[in-house]
Amino acid sequence: MTAFLATLLASSAVRAQTALRAEVAKPLQAAQELIKSGNPAGALAQAVNARSIANLSASERVTVERVAATAALHAKDTASAIEALVYLSAEASVPPAERLTFQEILIGLQRAQGDLPGLARTARLYLDQGGGKAGIRALYLQSLSAQKRHADIVDYLKPMLADERQTTLTEPEATALALAQQALGNDAGYYDALKRLVTVAPTNPDYWREVLAQLRERPGFDPRHELDVVRLMAHRHLLGGADAHLQHAQLALKAGYPLEAARVLEAGEAAQAFVSAADRQSLDKLRLTVQKKVAEDAPQIRALEAATAAPQRAELAEILASKGDHAGAIALYRLALQGTGLRREDELRLHLLVSLELSGQRQEARELLSSLKPGSTARELGVLWTMPN
Repeated sequence: MTAFLATLLASSAVRAQTALRAEVAKPLQAAQELIKSGNPAGALAQAVNARSIANLSASERVTVERVAATAALHAKDTASAIEALVYLSAEASVPPAERLTFQEILIGLQRAQGDLPGLARTARLYLDQGGGKAGIRALYLQSLSAQKRHADIVDYLKPMLADERQTTLTEPEATALALAQQALGNDAGYYDALKRLVTVAPTNPDYWREVLAQLRERPGFDPRHELDVVRLMAHRHLLGGADAHLQHAQLALKAGYPLEAARVLEAGEAAQAFVSAADRQSLDKLRLTVQKKVAEDAPQIRALEAATAAPQRAELAEILASKGDHAGAIALYRLALQGTGLRREDELRLHLLVSLELSGQRQEARELLSSLKPGSTARELGVLWTMPN
């Protein structure tokens, strides 16, 4: 701020010597001397006197407000500084680069004063005039959010978000968008904003819990993918406690994947999820059921290993993926998808995408997204699986 004030004062002095009438120059020169001598309040009074002179030209008024802003900032008179800077920020005769600087200072003062309407006006002016200082756009959106101007947030961002290559929202910006869409009751917009949040803040578990909860609420959500949702939750470390591990294991068992259920229960034990006596009892009971089912399925798995038809290869691929053998599953998924007679190909492609992702083949996983039906639950899950880690 000190360097800026010096520049502002020097600029004012030059203008005072070259473009001002004597009756305007005199109080401004006095103001400059008072600032130098440590009397900014007196300097501000001189600038205010100069402001009251009749028929100020545009050049004179700009110089007056420069001196007034300088004196007010030195005097820590925030209200007077804001008054001068509001004029300088909007005056077309002020050079564009200087206008942006004035706007940045004004935004800081309005923020400190809690002047949300003023802050929103200045920030929007700054953004519209090409200001690029980091954080101003987020500050603008947050000021609108605090004023409950939710529709204004959406309207401002809509043209930018139309081209994903041009605009990437920061976490505060995506948060403001999500809150706006939620307040407006736009469920689809809220879900899309949440996807932006997990993109820019992939390690935040709260965002992941909310986006997956909203996925389940989307029109057309296919309940067949409930296990896929839970698998993604496990991958994102969102399953904690005995109940979550037991529910995951039960879902896997119900879907016909006892090897996955066994793996989930082992992971829960390793994480010390089963603490109470009741938890241990539930664990032991479910584990017996799982072990029985694993033994029953063993002959079927051996038969599948000998089969060459696409449906049987797909079935074996699903079993291998469920137990965590993704390398083996990938090869079988690919062979199966080259064949005929398959059911639910989108589901198989999703599971191939997941195995690719978990095997570190992220580029191939992303390329597979285009083969999933747009708008389907499988496609949405594929998008979420390929989010950054």
